[in-house]
Amino acid sequence: MVRQQKTSKSTSLSKPTPIAQKPKPIAQKHTHGNKYHYQQRNKQPNHQPDQEIGRAAKCENQAIAEHKQDLTGIITQELFESFNNIQGPFSENLQVFNKNPEYITRRKKELKKEDDLDRGQITKEVAREKQKEKETRDRAVTETIFVTIENKKAPVMNGHGPRHVKVANGQDKHNDGKPPLRAILGNSASQRQQDTSTVYHSPESSFKRPRHPRVMYPGHQRTTGVSVNHRLKVTPQSDAPTPAVAPITPPASPEYAQTTTAAKATYKEDIHGGQGETGNVVTNPKVKVPLKFDPSLDPVSTLNFYCAANDFEKPAYNIFNKLRNLHCSVQIAGDVYSSYPQEFTDKETAYQRTAQIAIQRIMHAQSHQKLSACTFSDVEFIDGLYKELLKHPHGILGHKLEDWYGSTFRQHLPSHWYDLIVKSNKIRVEHGIDPRIILFANDPGSSEPDRTSITTLPQMVLPWQSSEGGSHDWNMFISFCDSTKIVWARMIDQIANFEELTKHIGRQMESPHFRQKVSKPYAQEVYLVEMPDGWNRVRAISVDEETRSGRYHFIDFGDVAMFHSEDLFHCPPQFLALPAQAVCLSMYALDKFEDHPHALQVLTKELDGQTVVAHVLTTEKQFLELGGSAQGVVENGKRRACLVATLYDTSTAEDIHLNDLVAKRITKCTPAPSLSDEKKIGKTTPILVSHINDDGDLMVLLRNDDLKFVERSIAQTVADLGEQDRVSYSDLLHDRHIFVCDETVDGVKQWFRGRLVTRPLNPDEESFDVYYVDDGRQRKAHISNIYRLEANNRALATFPPQAIPVRLHDVPEIGGHMLHRLRGLIPWRTEALLKVVAMDGGKPLVNVFIREDPESMYMCVNIGLRLELEMASSLNNDI
Repeated sequence: MVRQQKTSKSTSLSKPTPIAQKPKPIAQKHTHGNKYHYQQRNKQPNHQPDQEIGRAAKCENQAIAEHKQDLTGIITQELFESFNNIQGPFSENLQVFNKNPEYITRRKKELKKEDDLDRGQITKEVAREKQKEKETRDRAVTETIFVTIENKKAPVMNGHGPRHVKVANGQDKHNDGKPPLRAILGNSASQRQQDTSTVYHSPESSFKRPRHPRVMYPGHQRTTGVSVNHRLKVTPQSDAPTPAVAPITPPASPEYAQTTTAAKATYKEDIHGGQGETGNVVTNPKVKVPLKFDPSLDPVSTLNFYCAANDFEKPAYNIFNKLRNLHCSVQIAGDVYSSYPQEFTDKETAYQRTAQIAIQRIMHAQSHQKLSACTFSDVEFIDGLYKELLKHPHGILGHKLEDWYGSTFRQHLPSHWYDLIVKSNKIRVEHGIDPRIILFANDPGSSEPDRTSITTLPQMVLPWQSSEGGSHDWNMFISFCDSTKIVWARMIDQIANFEELTKHIGRQMESPHFRQKVSKPYAQEVYLVEMPDGWNRVRAISVDEETRSGRYHFIDFGDVAMFHSEDLFHCPPQFLALPAQAVCLSMYALDKFEDHPHALQVLTKELDGQTVVAHVLTTEKQFLELGGSAQGVVENGKRRACLVATLYDTSTAEDIHLNDLVAKRITKCTPAPSLSDEKKIGKTTPILVSHINDDGDLMVLLRNDDLKFVERSIAQTVADLGEQDRVSYSDLLHDRHIFVCDETVDGVKQWFRGRLVTRPLNPDEESFDVYYVDDGRQRKAHISNIYRLEANNRALATFPPQAIPVRLHDVPEIGGHMLHRLRGLIPWRTEALLKVVAMDGGKPLVNVFIREDPESMYMCVNIGLRLELEMASSLNNDI
């Protein structure tokens, strides 16, 4: 009955809804009417029709809308009136203000005077506040309050241990995972507000690298890590802006209340001296009792005895729920020891295992505190370490070196121990899998560190189809193009592994601990080099010991570069588990473009950095016969690919045949040789004089890479020609360029690229007029000496003709006797120098310089011809 009365009372006194509070008689009338109608309808269901309810609701909504509209109009009108009242005076004052500069100056002085008065008042108030704070601190020294709380009601310190919160229904609810309750502080509560700088400069929080890693759980904020008793024992810093009196903190249990009295006596200050000096009461700090493991006690009991012997708080265990399992940590004297990532099913097991871990770490810390600093010199340290490492042929792990060295020599490692080991020739460092370093002693008598065997990377597993006749279409990313026969690409499905490897290499090499320079590089060894885009793996191709430099191949990209030995770093073994990512491909039907002087720029533009589909024409059996290496085989210093493929661009509506596209672009981008450029006028150009026609004009060849490519391609094509390559009459009808074997010079075979002067008309013809496009001569050729060129070498067939016609400048007309003298002076394919003087239409006017032998001086052919003509004329006049 009492509950019902309280409930009904609270219901009747509840706050009405906002609509009911509005002073709208119509809305209230209908509201009460509806309420009355609802009560009567329960007794008499058919007493009143539903139409009245609808009309009442409609009237109520209409009244509310009218009220809102009226209110909006009133507010708008008031705003306009206020604005008009303010606008006029403000405009007038602004005009007066702008026109009167004296008023501006006077007003500034008044404001400055007011500001000085305000500052003086503020300074006085601050001084009074400081005086009050000082008087409060003086009173607080003599008024110390101690609060003793029972164990079951003691507040939890630093967020650890069991917590209970009183909920609304009066029951105790476990509060795991929630913020801890604040301790009762008595009259000293205001003094517990520590400054942020004081907290961060506390002994525990100042460690840059903790001795034992402590795992923090999500959502858990670690406190300053200072226990109650520890904070009572720490002397406050003299320069810290904290009160002079030590903060008063209640103990967590009654049996430790007596330590607070000692703390008070220790921190009692002589406030009358004003110097902050301590009083005459001096207490000797208690020696810390070491932890000793007793097999007869369980870990939890051992920790309890350890804390009691050192006047620490009892171990505070903290349980974290994770689904069905538990995580546990324990706090001892401000340090937290966690059993993470171990999980437990019950609290008792979690407590025992966590206590065991805490005991191990405390004893480990105690053993290190007993060690002295290293007293050995650098030489003594290396010699002593070397002698001990000889007893361990399998080496010592780097992360265990500190404990092993401390237990062996009873001293700490020197701070620069790693630098000493790296520079020493008695000890070598190798990288493990984790990544962890391993220390080995070199064989006695060795003058330099042992060299391990040449690094062998695992071969990449190519995605061959199970069926022999199946197509092999691989998604690839072009990383580098060297030529049409050496195109480097990476598998798309392997790029994620490569990026992961690059990320881990970058993270590890950021630490100087792992950046080991290579003292002496070896060929075929894999090293690391730092590039602007990150760290890359390279393999040494050749090493020059004198210059300490060499050529290195980027095994994940394909390109080659020169590096000095000091740019190389050792590659840890864990970064050699991933195979070399660059796959070497040869473009099908483009092998003749390999040495093309204009191919590389086209390949770089069309393929480099593109994602393509490689249709591999090589079968798995052929791949193994060719060498079975994804990076090709190096023979006589030249790399040969084991895979032949046709590349396609599938990003468009229709697939683009990239092999054919590259061939056409190379042909289009190859310029014809020319001397008509105005930039060449007045400049000397090396040439070969290939022919002098009947008019005295010279046919010259520019000595450049284009001519070398033509000569080299002719020699390679001739070696592969056979009887099946001879032309037929039908071939001469559509082939533009042909291959001609000329035997007119002493029966010696000479090969030229040729073009028919006229189209053949009779199938019975056997001899044809052929113009040698790289020589400038026109000869008769028998059909038996003509071979197909376009079918055998597409690159050579589409290469521009190299012969350029030029005319000698400022020479008399050449003919008859002078023509024979000129041909005798400049034999076929004579090396000469040419200087363009002017242009005669499309034909350059040039001066030509030759010399009889390499030891003689150059002479100008133009001057020689003019002198020859003058001498001939003078002789004729004498006769």
